[in-house]
Amino acid sequence: MTPQRKRAGRPQGTPSQVLPVRIPIDLIQRLDRYLDLAETRTGLRSNRTEALRQALAYWLDAKEQALQADRPRSMAKTRANG
Repeated sequence: MTPQRKRAGRPQGTPSQVLPVRIPIDLIQRLDRYLDLAETRTGLRSNRTEALRQALAYWLDAKEQALQADRPRSMAKTRANG
């Protein structure tokens, strides 16, 4: 069984744009270590761009869920104080 390779570049079918971002060297080094380890363990290759895209999506999902979970409590506090 041959490992599947993901193609780098713009994801097909998904509108996108380039967003220049400056990332500290220590985070880039951590990302590279993670990608090397993931490739060693799974045999699948990835790249920085795809890893950052996935990490941002997961982070935003978690933050949005946290905000939605907190909303009823925040609204109850506002009503109690109002």
